[in-house]
Amino acid sequence: IVFIGFLLRIVGTNPGYYMHGYEVIYGDSISMILDKTIGLSYTNLAYPPLVFWIMALGFLFIFIPLSWASYIITHFPQVLEIDFWKQTDQIFKSEILGTRYWQNAMYWGRYITAFFGTASIILIYKTVREYFGSKTMSLTTALMFAINYRLVINSHMGFFDMYNVFFVLLVLFAIGRLIKQPTKSSYIFVAVCLALSFLVKYH
Repeated sequence: IVFIGFLLRIVGTNPGYYMHGYEVIYGDSISMILDKTIGLSYTNLAYPPLVFWIMALGFLFIFIPLSWASYIITHFPQVLEIDFWKQTDQIFKSEILGTRYWQNAMYWGRYITAFFGTASIILIYKTVREYFGSKTMSLTTALMFAINYRLVINSHMGFFDMYNVFFVLLVLFAIGRLIKQPTKSSYIFVAVCLALSFLVKYH
């Protein structure tokens, strides 16, 4: 079920769908890296910062290193030249991030969103299992979730909706665990999950 859900989500990222305004998300995430800040630009305060932070971390520790490694391998003779090291900033902005409004970063954002969409399938299975204890019900819910048209579409775009689904499910899972085990650690876990959920969208 997870594999089917992952295929439906990752295949649709390229060429993918365009949604007006979502270029701001990956754009602000890149700006955080370039400006070495964790704050949002003053033009983009309609949403909390968690999705931007997730994307920025994904870009910084996964996609940018992989893109640099790929570029160095495919342009190895130029790397040995002195002029190459004088142009790294320009290469980073044009070749690594991509031309036309950081096109590569747009796809990176979509891949991260597809990952959260896939992770949500596992999370809804665990949440239903936590509340009802039925494996059949959990698997049925996970399958319906995996092939749901709207959830698949939302996983193709680097927008807030899929992150919202993931963290709301995480809150429900944490509450279900708290009901069964009302320990101090369970309360802390619920509090952290709630805080993260409210950092995705202003509910």
